[in-house]
Amino acid sequence: MAEVKLDDAQMRDIIAKAVIDSLTPERRAELLGQAVKSLLEDNPDKRDGYYSDKRSRLQRAFDDAVGRVATEVALEHARSPEIVAACKKLVEAAAAKALAIDGEAFDALANRMADQIRKAITGERY
Repeated sequence: MAEVKLDDAQMRDIIAKAVIDSLTPERRAELLGQAVKSLLEDNPDKRDGYYSDKRSRLQRAFDDAVGRVATEVALEHARSPEIVAACKKLVEAAAAKALAIDGEAFDALANRMADQIRKAITGERY
């Protein structure tokens, strides 16, 4: 007899289908209604880090999606040749000013940069 192997996602799909198929149409409609209601209800007990987030799961999902779209649009705009050229000009000017130092200030900056490079290489963070 051949052995059947299912990953977790496949197993969840099979169990979900079996549960749904075993319900009466009335119970299925009731569960669907409860699921939609829970997506729309405020969630006063939801803690996200150090603050309470009272938005419903649907509101959070929508807000997250809008944020992702806004990020994509901003990135698309920021990658335009005009913005890239302006950013390059600004960074070049800032770098020129930052590096237009000598003596002890230059040595101090070089030492701080060397420390940061060492930390990045060794994985030391603090």
